[in-house]
Amino acid sequence: MAILAVIVMTAFLGIFAILQLSSVNDVTTEVTNTWLPSVAALGKMNADVNAVQRAALGHTLSSNKDLQAAMNTQYANAATDMQQLLAGCEKTVTSDEDRKRFEAFKGTWTTYLESAGRAMALGREMKMAEATAMLAGEAKKHLLEVENLVKLGTEKPARPLRSLRRIA
Repeated sequence: MAILAVIVMTAFLGIFAILQLSSVNDVTTEVTNTWLPSVAALGKMNADVNAVQRAALGHTLSSNKDLQAAMNTQYANAATDMQQLLAGCEKTVTSDEDRKRFEAFKGTWTTYLESAGRAMALGREMKMAEATAMLAGEAKKHLLEVENLVKLGTEKPARPLRSLRRIA
């Protein structure tokens, strides 16, 4: 009788362990396939935003045509990198909330690029005071919105971690 009780308890414990490991595997798969790529993409977005900002500032504040050309190339490269990143990210957006954030980011990013582009055009015309005012005013307002949207993405609650705590 005691041996039968030990066998039943062992079988029950084995089934329970398999179910728990299945839950842990589901969470691990979600973290690996969804969350980690998202975090990497947000980091790359942040880097591209900073690269565009530095290039726009460098271009606008320089009176040297060669330096302006180099900054223009950096600006174009970073903007292109961001467009490619956004195209890849768009395919992975699944929830309505994330779709709204993503669309808001794209719209604000486009508006920032337009403002920074106008400032750079003023810089090419050597209208430094106007270019600087645009970067410090209109473009900065849009840049702060872009940075806040990227920050929102990094501060989103980690649902898989809560799921993992539930399992533990």
